Amino acid sequence: RSSASQVEWVVKTGLPQNEGQDLHLNQDGVRSLQDAYRICEQSPDCVGFAFWPAHGNWYPKRKGTGFNPSTATFSQWRPGEVWEFHYIRQRAPAEASAPAATASQRQDAGYTKTQAPAAELVVGDSVEIKGLRGRPELNGRRAVVTSHDAAAGRFEVSLRGQGGERVRCKPENLLRVGGEADSGQPDAPLIEELDENQGPLLFPTLDEDDDDEKEERSE
Repeated sequence: RSSASQVEWVVKTGLPQNEGQDLHLNQDGVRSLQDAYRICEQSPDCVGFAFWPAHGNWYPKRKGTGFNPSTATFSQWRPGEVWEFHYIRQRAPAEASAPAATASQRQDAGYTKTQAPAAELVVGDSVEIKGLRGRPELNGRRAVVTSHDAAAGRFEVSLRGQGGERVRCKPENLLRVGGEADSGQPDAPLIEELDENQGPLLFPTLDEDDDDEKEERSE
């Protein structure tokens, strides 16, 4: 996800061994992941936050207090819990850059000059769905990236239009469109408005498995 000020959010599955120090921010009015992004962006001391999707809890972290994406190892070290770590690339120590792919490597990987490698997708990017076999009716639909499950190798996207259906896709089934990350918010926020008598309500997510994988599991 990027904003007009070119703030780029990176999402990792799991928590780093060094998250940095807690940062106390005013969390009044936070009803969605986009709200958490906004509040963190407004504080220059905020490098990112640990996020517990099951409960919608987020824990801001102070910039320059230990978190380093170049040396961090992300894991689910809290028993029985699944966490994510969201951070602003520009506020974290510079990551070691990987060597650029050659033209032949790009061709072998199946993308052209107008296609961004899936590894470059970030939360908030506008994408077009392509090549789905299990749900071909979604091919050509536009969506917004809402999360990345690195362990499962899937991106979760929210379809444009009414309803904002969530679908989990392989990287090769997503093509970033427009050249830059979308500055708007997804049509369906990750967390609905909180109810006084309930915890955060999460939208259901449909996992897209293509026919090849289904055939492999049946063999």
